[in-house]
Amino acid sequence: MSFLTSRRGVLVGLVLLVLLVIFVLFPRDYGTLSPRGYSHAMSLASICNRKDAAKALQLQEMLHSDLKNQALTATEGRWLQAILNRALAGEWTTSASQVRQLMEAQIRPAAPLP
Repeated sequence: MSFLTSRRGVLVGLVLLVLLVIFVLFPRDYGTLSPRGYSHAMSLASICNRKDAAKALQLQEMLHSDLKNQALTATEGRWLQAILNRALAGEWTTSASQVRQLMEAQIRPAAPLP
């Protein structure tokens, strides 16, 4: 009985871990980017479409620098870095999809005409 209980506990723990990883790696909603963040997102989209690892590394350095200099918010840096990490891991299609979602979140409805 003890074996089954511990096995069930391990299984529940693994399920919770998987759910946590999914929640962290796949944010449901992105917010508004600053002009600098938007520029980096555009670069990231191009990098993912071209599968350009060298440019991805350059962008990573720029992100670190902009975060250090507070040219990007921590939240923007987290969104962009998470997508960039997947690209650097060779997950180009997933990264391209995620950066597309980030860019789509930047679309705002136009003000009504007078």
